[in-house]
Amino acid sequence: MKNYCVKKMMLVIIPFMMLTQIIIIPVMSTSENNNSLKIKILDTAKGQVSEYEVSLETMKTVISLIVDQEKDNSFKNSVKNKLEILENIGLIESSTTNQINRLFSKIPNLENGKNSLPRSRAIFDLFNFFNGIFIGLKGEKEYGLLDLPVAKFPFINSNITALFSVFSQFSGNGSVFTLGTLGFKQLYDFDMAKYPFPHFPKIKGSFIGFTGIILELVAGDELGEEYEGSYLIAVGMTILTVWNNV
Repeated sequence: MKNYCVKKMMLVIIPFMMLTQIIIIPVMSTSENNNSLKIKILDTAKGQVSEYEVSLETMKTVISLIVDQEKDNSFKNSVKNKLEILENIGLIESSTTNQINRLFSKIPNLENGKNSLPRSRAIFDLFNFFNGIFIGLKGEKEYGLLDLPVAKFPFINSNITALFSVFSQFSGNGSVFTLGTLGFKQLYDFDMAKYPFPHFPKIKGSFIGFTGIILELVAGDELGEEYEGSYLIAVGMTILTVWNNV
């Protein structure tokens, strides 16, 4: 009878705690000074969300990953280089870099393959699935469902964590690159004369089943008024990716 009651309680408690994690995402490490240069990282390889306060130079380096696109490099090599930069400045560990690189190594070399349906028949400006992805924008995550950790139970010795973010939606000025089942797909329109920093148009999109890292940056006025604001970078794999120009 006792075991039966425990099982019934578990059936109630576990879904409830998972539901609360949709709204409240615990921060694994924080700082208490007044530095206004902050980076929060969702890392599926480590299974945790961390928050750091960083130097001016570190913030400039991370923002440069959004602006400086490697036109003469392949998508996979470009992602590899960006991960190495993040590892070298201490924001991610080698285990995370290696995991994402292993995922990307399994994507067929379709960068010169055919695109999806012609633009006149396409519903979305960018659509891909089972794809590697790089997102860089000055904007924010509007919505996240079941980000890490999914749940933390006091009666279990170790945390129960998901290995992916179920659903996320973003908007801002930036670009998106994907390589997957539909080949190489991108939203990229860099124009210094037409758009404000980081010189990209407004885009909006989402993905389902993300594995990798998501960096959310907050830059104060230390960088100058033009650069002040929130930024987002995502590198990893998704089950489904959908983006549109706004």
